[in-house]
Amino acid sequence: MPLVQLHASARAKEDWRDMDLILLAKIVKMEADIRADQVELDTVGMMVENKRGTQIPNPLISVIDTLERRQLDVIRSM
Repeated sequence: MPLVQLHASARAKEDWRDMDLILLAKIVKMEADIRADQVELDTVGMMVENKRGTQIPNPLISVIDTLERRQLDVIRSM
């Protein structure tokens, strides 16, 4: 079961504040972005070639890491 589902089901319906729902929407959006980026990373690979022809770590690795950290920060704020 995804983390967001576990968190959302941990509260009674009447315990959700408007701000909680806004934060939950952000968490879900970030999760969708993370999953889409992960699919692309899995397709392209961990290493990519830059303009000079040098193999470098795929920048998506950093993007995914940043999104995951932000997502966890939002989850903790709830």
